[in-house]
Amino acid sequence: MFAPLLLGAVLGGAGVYAWQWEPTAPRADGPTLAEQVDSLADDVARLDAERETLQKELDEAQARESTLREEAEKAAGEAKADAEQHATELRELRGKLDETTSQLTVAESAKETLATELATAQQDVAALRQNLAFFEQLIPVDAKKGPISIRSAELQREPDGLRFRVLVMRNGPGTGEFAGTLQFVATGTRAGESATITLEPVASAPTSSGTAKPAGGGATRLKFQQYQRVDGTLAVPTDFEPNAVTVRVLEGRTVRSEHLVGLTPKESPP
Repeated sequence: MFAPLLLGAVLGGAGVYAWQWEPTAPRADGPTLAEQVDSLADDVARLDAERETLQKELDEAQARESTLREEAEKAAGEAKADAEQHATELRELRGKLDETTSQLTVAESAKETLATELATAQQDVAALRQNLAFFEQLIPVDAKKGPISIRSAELQREPDGLRFRVLVMRNGPGTGEFAGTLQFVATGTRAGESATITLEPVASAPTSSGTAKPAGGGATRLKFQQYQRVDGTLAVPTDFEPNAVTVRVLEGRTVRSEHLVGLTPKESPP
């Protein structure tokens, strides 16, 4: 910055010196020294003005650069913060995606299991409906008057008592589960006289809808939706000879259905 000023001072001093000592007569071979000094002074002034202009532009450019640098640093900081936030959100989304994928795998496995169970249940229902339709076709018309009926009852003499097989059915699409008892009342002779006694079941077997168990008092428990098959053995006193047995379905103390089964006479020993 001081070099142009020093040069101007030197050239100015040289101009004064040359003006004082320059001959008054003009030279034929070119400008005089004073003219050259004036020209150089004009060049120095012009260059100094250009320098000031360039310096001003440089200062403005540096100010703009500083502003742009600050803005760039601020934008870079904001971009870095946004990038970190996006990275955090991306990790959370990946975690949720992994969790959802795991739940989907479990749900698909459960769906396959339920589909298999449903297919098995549908097959069971179809078989039960076929059985029900078959049994309903076999029921006599008058047996359908009550809500519960004894479809069939068989009794057969055996050495240890009477073997029985009974099928109990609900007439029509009932609601809920039927709970009752099966009772056996036999008529015959005892000590040469007519007698009526209740026979106690001593054995029971599984049925299509569960296991029938003795309930005491000559009754066997019943519990079913549509039908139940019951079989077992009735104990017969040694001094009693039955000739018929009435099979009854009781709901509490109410008789819902009954069926009379005649017995063949007992064979006499040879």
